[in-house]
Amino acid sequence: MLKLTVLDAFNSLPFHGLTYPSLQPLLFSAGNAAVTAVGATEEGEAAGLALALRLPQKGFTRLASLFVREGSRRRGIATRLLAALEDELRREGVERLEASYQTGRTTSEAAPRLLARLGWPEARPDRLVCRCDRRMLDSPWLARDYSLPRDSSIVPWTEVRAAEIEALRESQHSDPWIPDSLRPWEYRDIAFNSVAMRHKGALAGWVLTQRFDSSTLVYSNSYMHPTLQRTARILALYVRAIRAQAADPTLPNAVWVVPFVHPTMVRFVRSTLAPHMNRVEELHVSIKPLAATTVGAPA
Repeated sequence: MLKLTVLDAFNSLPFHGLTYPSLQPLLFSAGNAAVTAVGATEEGEAAGLALALRLPQKGFTRLASLFVREGSRRRGIATRLLAALEDELRREGVERLEASYQTGRTTSEAAPRLLARLGWPEARPDRLVCRCDRRMLDSPWLARDYSLPRDSSIVPWTEVRAAEIEALRESQHSDPWIPDSLRPWEYRDIAFNSVAMRHKGALAGWVLTQRFDSSTLVYSNSYMHPTLQRTARILALYVRAIRAQAADPTLPNAVWVVPFVHPTMVRFVRSTLAPHMNRVEELHVSIKPLAATTVGAPA
């Protein structure tokens, strides 16, 4: 018999193996204001887990993980888990829930059908997710030295001053030029090889990385002022950041995240970088309003 339970720090322990290792510590916070989780059991054994994380700075909550063990699949458990998670989030006052999946994986075909059954909007391509190792260093473009505009310099992100960040925020307020998802002051735990470009005394571009796991950095945020984008100046920043990572033998892997709102960079990745990458996938995203929908059947 299937049983669904809203989890907390104590009853979540049997479910730790049903999500990514990087998310497992969050289950110790299940039931607080930041983490909501629902677990499924069959005959007293953990069979599935749905995990959601609050992202107040983005204005929604994210479905971080939805997993059903091998022996319990294809029986509608994932659908019931997600429906129960949605109901719990509604009860907690959450208004929007984001779900995403990557193409080219075994779950890619099942994910859109699952979301459709629960009334989710059709998922849209949001970004490229590219994975590579040291073979990337064989890319010819990395061997080049790219020029910078006059009165410009590349500096480590660690040297960026608080006053420069504040000036960047003020420039965004007076003349918005940075996409909401790429505001650098909203990123935390910036890794050592992150860089910025100063242009005429102000920040005009950056490449930010974060630790993904013990051997991998994720290139999570890169942007250049629109007046400088057509000259491909951001490549100089990428070269500096990648060479810094290459000097560390403990970090052989990288994940690149490239939003589709930057078509020039998407074309560059597909035409120039893809031959040297292990995998290039599309991340598809759907956001479902919860407050205005009908609460599903009780678990």
